[in-house]
Amino acid sequence: MATRTILVCATCGKKIKAVDRAAHDGHTVTERRETLLSLRGLSKRCGHRPKEWGKCEHPWYAAYKGHRFVLGEFASKPKAEEKFATWKDAIDQGQPCPCKKCQKAGPAVDAPITVEQLGPTYFEKHRNKKTGEPLSKNERNRWGLAMRTEIDRPNGARVQFGAIPLKSVGPADIEALKDALFVERTVTVTDAKGRTYTTRRGGLIGAHRTLQRLRAFFGWSKRRHYLDENPFRPGGDPIEDLFTKEAERDRLILPDEEERLFKAANPHLQSLMIAALATSCRVGELLSLQWHRVRFDLNEIHLEPKKTKARRSRHLPMTQRLRALLDMRKTAAESKKAYRPDAYVFGDDETGEQITSIRTAWQNCRLKAFGFKVTRDDNGKLTSESRAHLKAINIRFHDWRRTAGSRFMSGGMSPHYVQRFLDHANLSTTSRYLKIDQQGMHNALKAFERARGEHTQADTQSAGAETTSGMNDAQKLLQ
Repeated sequence: MATRTILVCATCGKKIKAVDRAAHDGHTVTERRETLLSLRGLSKRCGHRPKEWGKCEHPWYAAYKGHRFVLGEFASKPKAEEKFATWKDAIDQGQPCPCKKCQKAGPAVDAPITVEQLGPTYFEKHRNKKTGEPLSKNERNRWGLAMRTEIDRPNGARVQFGAIPLKSVGPADIEALKDALFVERTVTVTDAKGRTYTTRRGGLIGAHRTLQRLRAFFGWSKRRHYLDENPFRPGGDPIEDLFTKEAERDRLILPDEEERLFKAANPHLQSLMIAALATSCRVGELLSLQWHRVRFDLNEIHLEPKKTKARRSRHLPMTQRLRALLDMRKTAAESKKAYRPDAYVFGDDETGEQITSIRTAWQNCRLKAFGFKVTRDDNGKLTSESRAHLKAINIRFHDWRRTAGSRFMSGGMSPHYVQRFLDHANLSTTSRYLKIDQQGMHNALKAFERARGEHTQADTQSAGAETTSGMNDAQKLLQ
């Protein structure tokens, strides 16, 4: 821990500066060593005042001797000061810190490379297997979360995961990181537009996605011979119970819910709902569909491989309702002179430009459809009350896709064709994805009864004759 020497008046006990010695003539001035826990060099980049920094949940930033880096999030100001003092001691001793200056210079020849130091090389060289493109911003955010998360190592030391030497990471460190990521918490974040709001972090899904990125990183490191053994697979066997099974979603949109949602939606959102039910496409696939991919002569929609999740082309036939909808949208676009072959089918009605998100419209639609008032704060985010209502409604736009596939199946379509509509690689995935609703079970039972009508009548007559005979035999025995 860093310390400093201060001057103290032995009479009044106050700290004094060297230039103030004259004011303490006749008093005894002593020297005292005290722990240096100064806020000098610590700051936050948020809208809160400095006196509020100890309570807000924004990360601390550190600056010391030309080194500038993110110190991390701490529950209180003293904890941030203690961490900062530790880093200053390390910098004074010539050890590298998390700043760009030290990372660019690289570790010393005999210093072991840490997990965080190998990260830039991984993100530079590794590519998405499906697209061949660099990893997305979300993956980098998950990586950053793992690097700054503090864990308790088997030796009792508490360190940030990214500061651990790469070759010394073991299964116990991975499990400790999992436990830390599972803790749900509320944090204050600032988006790209400078708007500040609170959101939830942690939990099962977030922890799994972060661990999956780390698992891919350590697998890559082993293949590139940065590691001798993958800590996710000690001895060649995966860590048991590391990934908890996520609950399968079985939500279907019922007919009465469909009607309510359709009435509450704007015309653009209504068009997307019709297309989703007719094709079982993902919302991103529909929003990226261009007019030159709609083949009215073949009555098909052609999806490009680069715009589908599985990177496979799909040629989907159109229902009569969908064809009428697209013909109407094309006619309207031509009348406004906004139609071009490269314009987007579900894009802006005036310009034909692509609409990349329907999040706000879909939120408003669900709340209005179920009788809730839409309330938002100054940043345009839903209030906690509206978010609670959305959670209770429990409908997502992706549920249209599951609903469409289930209706295809209940309508008598072959499972293999349903698989092609849903763009699943295996039929087993389709069978897990589709769900049977109660109305479908009632309809199936009625169809079974109609098909078995003649047999049922004959069986009933036979059963009645046997019952009468049995009663006569019983009467004879009683006599």
